[in-house]
Amino acid sequence: MSSGTFDFAPLLPAGSPAPAAKWTGLANYSFVGGNNDPDQVPVEGLIEAVNAVLRREGKTLATYWLRAARKDIFRCANFSRKN
Repeated sequence: MSSGTFDFAPLLPAGSPAPAAKWTGLANYSFVGGNNDPDQVPVEGLIEAVNAVLRREGKTLATYWLRAARKDIFRCANFSRKN
């Protein structure tokens, strides 16, 4: 098998948009997820919240969206938004 290139252009309908620019890596300033300040992550509060949920509802967490699991998921989400 050869490692030559394949021209897809003839397969595209007339009037197709131009191809996207080739990926060159992340920009110097990227506001996409994962660029948070590690010192600002409320780790201790998150640990406390998760432990409280597991102690209270640990046996029912596998019943996703049933019983108390739903409210606890939202409670954790609200905590993370506020902190």
